[in-house]
Amino acid sequence: MQAADRHHDRAVIRSHRHGWTGERPEVQQGPDKAAKQAKGDIKATLKTLANYYKSIADNDTQAIQDKAQDFAQASTKYASYIVTNCLAENVPSRVTIPKIPGQ
Repeated sequence: MQAADRHHDRAVIRSHRHGWTGERPEVQQGPDKAAKQAKGDIKATLKTLANYYKSIADNDTQAIQDKAQDFAQASTKYASYIVTNCLAENVPSRVTIPKIPGQ
């Protein structure tokens, strides 16, 4: 018997002693999973924007037309992300945003 199997068997025996019925409890999405999802979303948004700007730089007019809808959606999502996460009143207290002179 492998060590992992013995560990699993002991865990099952222990859980039965403590009244575990074998049913998995309902798992809610934790903050870490939500943060990873948000990070993935913003990375995908930035990738969409970068691809569109690359098409512009390459003067690929067909790609520019084909990607216009995706670009508009990504731009909106990025603007929303910036407002939600990067305005001075929305960042954690330990983060400071430097002021632009004259504003």
